Amino acid sequence: MATAERASAPVLPVVLWQDGHHTRVVAGPPLPRHPPEPPAGPRAEHPAERLARDLAMDPAERLARDLAPDPAESAARDRVEAGHEALARLVERARKPAWPAGPRSARAAARHLDRVFEALLSRTDPLPDHVLYEQAALLIALGRLGDRHNLDLRVGRLRLTALRHENHPLPVKAAALWRLRAGTEEALRRDPDHLMANYLLGRWHLSAPRLLGGRRDTAVVHLERAERLGRGDTRYVLGHAEALLAADRPADALSALERVIEAPADQPRTQRRRQSAIRMSRALRHGHAPGRPARPAGPRARVKG
Repeated sequence: MATAERASAPVLPVVLWQDGHHTRVVAGPPLPRHPPEPPAGPRAEHPAERLARDLAMDPAERLARDLAPDPAESAARDRVEAGHEALARLVERARKPAWPAGPRSARAAARHLDRVFEALLSRTDPLPDHVLYEQAALLIALGRLGDRHNLDLRVGRLRLTALRHENHPLPVKAAALWRLRAGTEEALRRDPDHLMANYLLGRWHLSAPRLLGGRRDTAVVHLERAERLGRGDTRYVLGHAEALLAADRPADALSALERVIEAPADQPRTQRRRQSAIRMSRALRHGHAPGRPARPAGPRARVKG
């Protein structure tokens, strides 16, 4: 391709090729000049021209013009003020959440909290533990807005604290477990038939060494009450069986294990409880009754079912 370019002439694309014994020339339409000229726009006013115009203007008109608000500045100011008002509304809403206050909302939060603990302990929820911990803490905070003295939320907060500190150093973990014992004892003074408080305190006595105050007979009392209040939930029945084994009552423990084995097991956790009960029952029938709970006495075992 050959091109011709001059200062004032358009550029014409020209193509040359040879077809047999003939040479052909083909010219295309004119191309725009390169680089293209910028589009014509309003010419900027020279400072001398602006000064001459200001001097020719009436002083009163010039003063009115200078004092008139700039539309661009006014629009920007309006946007800033609107942003401040929106931020103030958000802060006020955060200080006063739109959560229906009252005992009813606290009870609803406690029911949701139980589901979060179930998901946390079942290990079947795809959410990581720290997200479930945050959900539990948020439910406790929201529920306490409705009723700060709700016993289920108080016990749930103790349970959450113990679970959160299970992998911490021993002094931190021990402090959380001591708070768990003191809190559940206080809850039972308010309501001796509180299901979860009985279960957690029974687990505490079942797992704590005697030197630190763990009493197997006390564990049996609280876990037997938890089984009665739990209406057949195998988590409480299995805990009762473990306490009976630790208290050296194998016949009663075998009877409780049979109740776990015969109960429906349609979920992963209930199936694991049934398998654990079968292993413990076989060991008892062969005369190898364990003197302590079959499961490891770690902090998670103290607070879970």
